[in-house]
Amino acid sequence: TRYRYDEDVNGGEYVFNWTIRTGTGADDEVRSIDLNTDSGYVLIAGETAGTWPGQSNAGGVDSFLQRIDTEQDGANEVPKLAWTRQVGSTANDAVVAGAARSVAPLLFGSVAGAFNGEPVIGGVDAFFFSTTSGTRGLAVYQVGSDANDPLADGGYEQNQMWLLGNSAGAYSAPEDDDGNRSLVRAPLGSQAGFLLAYTPTGLV
Repeated sequence: TRYRYDEDVNGGEYVFNWTIRTGTGADDEVRSIDLNTDSGYVLIAGETAGTWPGQSNAGGVDSFLQRIDTEQDGANEVPKLAWTRQVGSTANDAVVAGAARSVAPLLFGSVAGAFNGEPVIGGVDAFFFSTTSGTRGLAVYQVGSDANDPLADGGYEQNQMWLLGNSAGAYSAPEDDDGNRSLVRAPLGSQAGFLLAYTPTGLV
């Protein structure tokens, strides 16, 4: 359900705009909702144990990213499901966030397997992907260390992918002689928070 702010109602308040219901035949869990401030589309990021129309289930619980547009129907605004993208591994995938502020919307999560066929790095890896539709423009990146790097949140700011999580490790990103960075993790005796920044092409 979307509400919009109307200054002409009672001196300014949020009023009902539209509502829409979407889903598969199995359990679908919404983990994040974001609004693109330029075009006004609503972005939903979540997990599904089913299969969205036109998509396929990779196994277990997959991630999904969904865009909902607003169209004019006479004097009324109505919702329109633009597309849904379902991506996953053969295991259960955990979604933590979505971001509608980039050219291509983003989804962030954690995986204990090969996400969309990407190489496995450690036990629990982080991942993010961007897409421009339900069938085109998919870019997937599985990142992390050789240990467990589960995410608690993710976001997009200043052309960077920001990954927030908790792990029993201390992270650094040293440069080699060519100026390329790699993620290094040293073990800690207790849990600590981490914040990692990646480029849109998956470089730390």
